[in-house]
Amino acid sequence: MTSHNGNGAPGGNKKIILVTGATGNQGGAAAARLLAAGWRVRALTRDPASRAARALAAAGAEVTAGDLDDPGSLQAAADGAYGVFSVQQGALSSPPVRVEDEVRRGRNVVDAAAVAGAEHLVYVSVADADRATGAAAFESKREIEQYIRRSGMPATILRPVSFMDNYADPAFGIQTGALVTPLAPDVPEQMIALGDIGEFVALAFANPARYLGTAVAIAGDELTPPQTAQALSQANGQHIRRVQIPVEAVRQHHSDLADAVSYLNGHGGYGADIAAARALHRGLRTFGAWLAEPGRARLAALLGSSRVASRLSARSRHERRRHHRDHRRQLGDRAGGGTPLPGRRRTRGDRGTVAGTPGSRRRRRTWPPSPAHRRRR
Repeated sequence: MTSHNGNGAPGGNKKIILVTGATGNQGGAAAARLLAAGWRVRALTRDPASRAARALAAAGAEVTAGDLDDPGSLQAAADGAYGVFSVQQGALSSPPVRVEDEVRRGRNVVDAAAVAGAEHLVYVSVADADRATGAAAFESKREIEQYIRRSGMPATILRPVSFMDNYADPAFGIQTGALVTPLAPDVPEQMIALGDIGEFVALAFANPARYLGTAVAIAGDELTPPQTAQALSQANGQHIRRVQIPVEAVRQHHSDLADAVSYLNGHGGYGADIAAARALHRGLRTFGAWLAEPGRARLAALLGSSRVASRLSARSRHERRRHHRDHRRQLGDRAGGGTPLPGRRRTRGDRGTVAGTPGSRRRRRTWPPSPAHRRRR
């Protein structure tokens, strides 16, 4: 067994881990946990001046510029690294990435790690990537896994499921008060917290004898959509209703997402062994634990900002109505006080007393002024 120093990194000196996608969700979680464990983290990013990159640098990471489409920059970044963490955006990313682009980038990272002589590659794939799913979101990662095996690169493959953190993303629309999903109501959605993905990455690098040459599906909980909506409602004290949408409606806008959902609906969800994953990482969070911390604060901020926006919108509508009302009153005064205003149906109030602008005396005017006037019209 490789010896460890007090900060969790193997050996007597801190070794370098190159983290690709370091400013993204999974890469960011991996970088944060590796830094906490005492590793020297070299964070790869296309824009070292970005806010996320600056935050990594402030946390102690060595931020380096590089691009997954530029093999030369990858090889330079991997030089001297003990390990390489690899993750790529795919078909379900926003914006979506073509399968051929994702696969090429995944291969580029493997090649760079091999050229640099890295001793351990940790690749984040997806649960069920070992099956023939027919869905691009799975098949691209299956191709990268196969390339890793053919390369002979010492590697660990982690296969996470859906992210709990997605529910705190405005793109998921929870702030609207609805959980809109094409997942069948009786199909459990397996989930994992991004922080726990980072934990598994650190575990793999710190325990190569246990993890090298393995592929591990990782999940912390599984809930059906109605259960998820109920848990969200209870955690935030705001009713979140579940809205089922047909898969074919999704297909009109995002065929790759529809293919992935069709696979999950047809196979009863992901097939990760949650008990086995928890045996490796005993602190693995359930959805309830994630909702308690850090999910509760993030969801409260999301729902709170939605309520503020709603109040501001209502206030704006009220101000516009008041402005139009005052403007009409002023027009009415200029026209003699009793003139029906454009765009408003004449009422009995128009025929009797009409109030002037705020603070003015109420005046009585008769409209129309005489039967003769009515005849002339």
